[in-house]
Amino acid sequence: MKTKSQKLKIQLMGAILSASVSAFALTSATYAWYVANNKVTSETSSIMAEANGFMLQIVKLGDTLDHGSDTALVSAVEGHKISPASTEDAKSWWVPENWNADMNVATYLHPTWDIDEKGNTLYGQYTVSDETYYAYAVGEYTLYTLTNTGICDVYLDGSNPEGAVQVTIKDADGKETAVNDKVAASLRVGITIDAGKGSGEELVLVYAPKAEDINAHGNDVNSTNGWSVVKDSNSTKKPSYPYVYEKNYTWTDSADGKMYNYAATKDGFSYILPTGNARKIASGVDYDGNTTMRVYIWMEGTDADCISRIVDGDERQFNVTVHLAGVSAE
Repeated sequence: MKTKSQKLKIQLMGAILSASVSAFALTSATYAWYVANNKVTSETSSIMAEANGFMLQIVKLGDTLDHGSDTALVSAVEGHKISPASTEDAKSWWVPENWNADMNVATYLHPTWDIDEKGNTLYGQYTVSDETYYAYAVGEYTLYTLTNTGICDVYLDGSNPEGAVQVTIKDADGKETAVNDKVAASLRVGITIDAGKGSGEELVLVYAPKAEDINAHGNDVNSTNGWSVVKDSNSTKKPSYPYVYEKNYTWTDSADGKMYNYAATKDGFSYILPTGNARKIASGVDYDGNTTMRVYIWMEGTDADCISRIVDGDERQFNVTVHLAGVSAE
């Protein structure tokens, strides 16, 4: 049965345990950047949906585009543990280097990604004192349309009653329950798009499961109130990327003062443009599958909730689900 919503489901399952990326022994029970998701398994389901008369589909990057089917497609990507990291563009990543006497992070560095036995760079994976860490988990996908009859623009699905982006856990009965508590608060979900036109990969939106606390800050020597990212080797700053949270899909750009809306809504059986200033996740998606979407999941180390006393002993399994909607391009 065809549906009217496009859903991309990314499941992260694993126990949150403490781990350190320090080059020296740490003994304090409470300090920033001392949290890791040690065994995270990503299972990605790509479910095809109809959007305004044509089919918007998502498949794992590298898989063959299926233009002849109207059934759901499913792909799976294995995940791994993630350790605290910070980024402003999903390209340049920072991890902590040193702590001061008060156990606040004093300096940061760009980790050197590991190399496998064939000489390939293992992006996101690095080693400290013989221990392997991961700055992020990522799923890579191709966006395309089922039929060669139209071009699609992609937005968040604002009509989903559970939210366009969901962070959930499974209870004892296997039921998914939404969660936005302090353990999940430092989680970030970043969506990047490469339209295949020479522009390269661009971070278009970041989601957090909990609203920003403008008075809170991480345990960094040079911390920044509210949401923040690492600026350079010894300081932090507010992020320049667009971000949304919970069921709020609007973001105000400080550069022009305008509020942008990332979520399409339903009108009967079709999706319509977001109200106000519409901002796309991806534009010009077509039959040829030239659009690559990546979904990065990381724990923002500068977040006020990215500290061990909040997450120690928490062994819940987290699922992250992103719902997308296609609207006919004008």
